[in-house]
Amino acid sequence: MAAHCSFPQADRGRWLDRYAAYAVAAGADAADAANARDSVNAHMDLFEPEKDGAILRDAGFADAVMFYAAFTWRGWIGHA
Repeated sequence: MAAHCSFPQADRGRWLDRYAAYAVAAGADAADAANARDSVNAHMDLFEPEKDGAILRDAGFADAVMFYAAFTWRGWIGHA
């Protein structure tokens, strides 16, 4: 089982803006949320959900499938 943040990369900026807006709506300082957004953008490997599945299958999890999705998070399960 694996969980990873993945979303359509063609809309990367929009998704990261939503990430920051959600933090602010939950009470985070706007400047801190903007810094977190920029850090995530610069330092996290973020992929399309289809690529996440392909990475797992390429690693030997032939039956890897997504079983969970919430906002930017995807959960995958597979057997080696």
